[in-house]
Amino acid sequence: MTWSYTLKPKKVGTFTIPPISINYDGQMLKTEKWLLKVVSGSSAQIKPDTYENPFYGGTQKVEATIDNLSPFVNQQITYTFRYLYTARLPNSDSPKYIPPPLPRFWKKQLKPGPSQIETIDGKRFRVEEIKVALFPMATGHLTIEPAKFRFPASFDLTGQQSSQTLITDSISLEIRPLPETDQPLNFTGVVGQYQISAIIDKNEVTVDDAVALTVIISGFGNIETLPDLQLPVTEVLTLYNPKIQDTVEARQGKIYGQRTYEYVVIPTKPGTVKIPSISYPYFDPETALYRVASTRVTALTVHPKVNSSVDVSSATDGSTPSQISNRQDSNSSGGKYLSYRVLIWVFVLLTVGGGGYVGIRKIRQWRVVQRQKQRIVEPFQNAVRAIEGAKSFGDLAMGIYEYVGEIYAKPALGLNPEAVQKHLTKISILPSLVDRLVEILRLCDQEQFAPTSNQIARREIQLEARQILEKINHELT
Repeated sequence: MTWSYTLKPKKVGTFTIPPISINYDGQMLKTEKWLLKVVSGSSAQIKPDTYENPFYGGTQKVEATIDNLSPFVNQQITYTFRYLYTARLPNSDSPKYIPPPLPRFWKKQLKPGPSQIETIDGKRFRVEEIKVALFPMATGHLTIEPAKFRFPASFDLTGQQSSQTLITDSISLEIRPLPETDQPLNFTGVVGQYQISAIIDKNEVTVDDAVALTVIISGFGNIETLPDLQLPVTEVLTLYNPKIQDTVEARQGKIYGQRTYEYVVIPTKPGTVKIPSISYPYFDPETALYRVASTRVTALTVHPKVNSSVDVSSATDGSTPSQISNRQDSNSSGGKYLSYRVLIWVFVLLTVGGGGYVGIRKIRQWRVVQRQKQRIVEPFQNAVRAIEGAKSFGDLAMGIYEYVGEIYAKPALGLNPEAVQKHLTKISILPSLVDRLVEILRLCDQEQFAPTSNQIARREIQLEARQILEKINHELT
């Protein structure tokens, strides 16, 4: 009898594999102990963990890489987990991806690209990837622990049930500190590539009138952890705490963000007031240089307040006391008339406001419904483009898997026909549509690793798949 084990070291060092004993016919038998020396590997020579499944057939592999092993602190690096397989597992339980713990990194999930076909040692593998943008928050030596990929339980050739977990290599990083030479005096640790702009909503105001100052910082980098912006202090402007809003997105595999500061500025003295230039120093990791982005100086014309009170000294213009009294009575009547007009407008606004509130609620509800429909329509449009542009059965299947994955907020990685059937039967979709779509996926899985020359059959399947998705999309919307 033979027991075979696969051991994967998790760190560098010398380790002892202790003796293994077995009681046979009343006698204790032991193996010898073994010494195992583990040395650090190179990211350029990746040896993926491999799983040969004798019951399902096919080969499954996983590997993990980092695009930069010696980044600066707070510089983006990209972690890529790759899943390579020659056949999908015919099981409703998808393989489970267990990411490595990343306690010393700020991270942001990136949208995976389309699956690809690679030929390795004469075998055709379909490759799917999970990408994560990482920003190291501390300098020195860091280790990214192995990721795991757990397969559902299956039966081996002896009829015993077992499960398999593939494990990637750990990755060692050396995080560099920022250089101290040429560092600007007001540098606050910002790393990336940024630009800054500032605008005001009006160029002429009266003393004590509010001005909206909007400052926008945008560029590639960790926008969500930027330090607070420090504006120049001036005696003729009163500045209130800003409203801050962040937006983050991925552009070509890099994190791009925008931070908007909305300030309320009140000038306290008349004259031409200059809002000074705002400087924003940052470290550019691509060139390893410090740079300073800055805004332009903005001029603001501030007029003095107009005194609207009654000036009794105006009697010196020759007016008699009775004329002054008449003007005051006229002003008093005008004030009463103005008060009546204000009361009438308040009544109108209160009357119309009730209907306006209901209208606003309906508009908001309509917008929510439209957003929900858009979350369904957009994946359908993407799937139609993928199906129409498919050049193989594998591309066709991936278009359908990505459609189902986007609807249910699940990664297409690891989806199979049974999982698709399980998801779609939970909602009110015609069973006949679900069954036929699953049949198409099974046909694609059979054909994708043995390309056929029958292009007419594939085009017919493409047309039918699109028609089925159109019907499903119609029922969902």
